[in-house]
Amino acid sequence: PAAGDGPGARVCDADLAVLGAPPERYRESVAQLRAEQPALDDAQWRAARRAVVEDLLGAHRYATTTGRELWGARARANLRDELSSLRG
Repeated sequence: PAAGDGPGARVCDADLAVLGAPPERYRESVAQLRAEQPALDDAQWRAARRAVVEDLLGAHRYATTTGRELWGARARANLRDELSSLRG
């Protein structure tokens, strides 16, 4: 969202809230994303997903202080765990 766009910041944070969900829910969300990409074989999916996860780990995920406080630490842990599994 643009600087000063409070409503936009809250919408963006809500969209990314699943990153900071409990691990089981996060993995379920990733499985749902995978199901939306049936044309990709497993190697293609892993490469594409790895790029997204690496980007999310390097990015400022949440636009609000509340989002960072509620989901920031868990989101980093979920993303790191997923990246580890994608590399392994």
